[in-house]
Amino acid sequence: METFNTIKSYLEKSIDKRCEIKEETTFEELGLDSFGVVDFALGLEEALGITFFDEELHDINTIKDMADIVDRHII
Repeated sequence: METFNTIKSYLEKSIDKRCEIKEETTFEELGLDSFGVVDFALGLEEALGITFFDEELHDINTIKDMADIVDRHII
């Protein structure tokens, strides 16, 4: 849950769209296309000091997907 809150906080700072962000919220619902997700992931990498593998970014659809990947890199 801590990772989700970190991502949620970063998202709220990064996008202009106001909506309730839950684990099952999709990036599409937030107005991000695949390029937007990659751009967001790059910023998150920098903020958290991690590096995603390119193939991981193809499978990200929801905030939970992103949190799961972040958890794998932090642990």
